[in-house]
Amino acid sequence: MTCDEAVISRLSNKASLSDYAKRLGMLTHLPAHYANPAEARYPCLLKAAEGEHGQNIHIVNSAEEVLAVTTTGFGSTWLLEEMCDGALELSVSLLVVAGEILDAVCTEYEYDSEQYVWPHVNEVGRRSYDVGGGAPFQLEHLAVMKDFLHEYSGICNFNYKVRPNGRMCIFEARRRDTPP
Repeated sequence: MTCDEAVISRLSNKASLSDYAKRLGMLTHLPAHYANPAEARYPCLLKAAEGEHGQNIHIVNSAEEVLAVTTTGFGSTWLLEEMCDGALELSVSLLVVAGEILDAVCTEYEYDSEQYVWPHVNEVGRRSYDVGGGAPFQLEHLAVMKDFLHEYSGICNFNYKVRPNGRMCIFEARRRDTPP
C-alpha cells in the first residue's frame, strides 16, 4: 500500500504535522509550539523537524540552552515545543486504507522519568491494549488519529501521552510500512 508523498511528508515532518493540525483545527492534540526561545515555557523540547529515534531532540531549560544548539530555523528546521510530562507513553500502530483505519495495536510504555527523550531513558514496563478501548487507550484517541489520516494508506504509528484532562499530546506520526 502506498499514497502520495505529500501525504506522507505532512505526517512525518514534525513542522508539517503541526501546520496540518492547525489547518484541521486540531492543534490542541499536539504539544504547544513556541515561535522563538523568548516566548517558550521551560523546560521544553528543541526538536529537529525531521529525524527519528531521538535524534536531534534536546530537553532545554532556558533560551541560552536553545541558542547553544541553534539560532535560526524555528518553526521550519527546528521546533521548540512544550514538554509533556509523564512516565507513560502510548504507541499505536495503524493499518490504514484511504483514510480508514482497518486495524490498530496499542502499546503502553512506562519509563523511569517524567521528562525524557527516548531512547535516552530506561523502560520499566510495557503493556498492550485492544483497540476496543481500555485505560489509557480510548476510542476517542483513535478518532483523533483518523482525522489526521485523510488520504493516507499504509501502516503508520502515533506516539503520544495522555494529558490529565484525557486529551492526547501527539509527539509524532510516522509511516511504518517501509524501513526508516
